[in-house]
Amino acid sequence: KLSHNLDHEVRSAQSEEVTKWAASLVAVCEAHIGDSTFDNGNIEELRDRLAVLRDRARKIAFGMDFKFLFRKDRRLLSIGYRVESNEVDEACYDLLASEARLTSLFGIAKGDLPTEHWYKLGRHVVPIGARGALVSWSGSMFEYLMPPLVMQERQGGILNQTNNLIVKEQMNHGRRLGTPWGISEAAFNALDHQMHYQYTNFGVPTLGLKRGLGQNAVIAPYASILASQYDPIAAVENLNELRKLGALGIYGFHDAVDFTPTRVPEGKRCAVVYNYYAHHHGMSIAAVANVVMNGLLRELFHADPVIEAAELLLQEKAPRDIPVMSAKHEEKPGTGGGELLRPEIRTVTNPATKDRELVLLSNGHYSLMLTATGSGYSRWNNLSVSRWKADPTEDRWGQFIFLRDTTSGEWWSTTAEPRRAEGEQTKTVFGDEKAEFHKTVGELTSTVEV
Repeated sequence: KLSHNLDHEVRSAQSEEVTKWAASLVAVCEAHIGDSTFDNGNIEELRDRLAVLRDRARKIAFGMDFKFLFRKDRRLLSIGYRVESNEVDEACYDLLASEARLTSLFGIAKGDLPTEHWYKLGRHVVPIGARGALVSWSGSMFEYLMPPLVMQERQGGILNQTNNLIVKEQMNHGRRLGTPWGISEAAFNALDHQMHYQYTNFGVPTLGLKRGLGQNAVIAPYASILASQYDPIAAVENLNELRKLGALGIYGFHDAVDFTPTRVPEGKRCAVVYNYYAHHHGMSIAAVANVVMNGLLRELFHADPVIEAAELLLQEKAPRDIPVMSAKHEEKPGTGGGELLRPEIRTVTNPATKDRELVLLSNGHYSLMLTATGSGYSRWNNLSVSRWKADPTEDRWGQFIFLRDTTSGEWWSTTAEPRRAEGEQTKTVFGDEKAEFHKTVGELTSTVEV
């Protein structure tokens, strides 16, 4: 009514648009009110509307095509698509303990991805007590417990055992910190220049490969709700503790409670992050539905013949042999300067004249050792792929690429060693996941990425 009066007085395109939005909002509210009355005369109409919604959702789901994200060279899904350069991202989802395994299962089920893709996902195991759990990238509840909102798990299988163990490890980590438990990707108590809360992935250090996980203590209530599928009593108790800290708002639980000392106001124990994320609340609603209705959403998902045909992938047994792993050192929250760690990048300019630097790269089977000058070796499991020996005076063992100037006849290696060119400029860049060797000779610049 207010918007109608405004439009009547102002008579502009903006006031007309406001009136249309207001009318749409009123129509939606009235529709929800009508649905909530449960008038028997409206049941058939509601059933028809739900059927239309079901068919629409299915059409959207099966209309997705995951082929263009599939890296055939690695048999893995890229993490995304770079619109500005018209190419898929180099990084891939390569762990089974990831939220992307739901995409992998669905993509295989509908024929977009080959079955072998499932077995290319990493299954690195971390010991928890006397049993083993799959390790994830950031050790977050989201990575482990989002897929089982709809995906069934074989009791005692690798996924079911992992999820039960990581919930216990999340609880143990909370006790070690002296805080409530439940760490996942969430907002934290830091604002950008537009006064928006910042967001990133947090996790338990013993469960994740990412460095620096121990430097933050951000507890997300939705993580406890996800865990309620495995231990509902403990989840409710933990949510009550978070509610006492002020985490419950008028629209449900706020996104997080930040216990990181460098981000907590002086004299306070923690800082509540006062915002909500629709996808976190959506996952929470689905988790509660599974707890109350004994996994109904999982049953509905697997009732589809397409998903049912791919269920065999989820029958994988839990490993019996648990590797002995050394404890990963992690600084306690707040001791690292309060800033989130970024991936380490080391740049070595003119490496032939510097102290020897090296990088170790591995996917669990294929391993590389590379020095900044380009020497090194590669191994497949316990087999040497290339020859190499340590030499304190020269750094010339390994596999190299050479370039030759067809005009002058001069030739050189694309790395600092073993063959240099007059006046060359060299630079090596080491990252967590790759090594780059840059060399400029005259007007020719070459880059080798490993």
